[in-house]
Amino acid sequence: MYKLSDEQLIEAYFKAHELNLSEDFIALLYDELERRGLSIPDLKNAHGNKG
Repeated sequence: MYKLSDEQLIEAYFKAHELNLSEDFIALLYDELERRGLSIPDLKNAHGNKG
């Protein structure tokens, strides 16, 4: 995952939710977002998503 830019990781996270992909896969993405210090609520606000 280290090859993904922050933007690509964010897009992958939201797309995984949109496509109802495996919770394990979504958890991997979430863990990487956390490791990079990217906050999920902040990302939702930044992308105009509500929930």
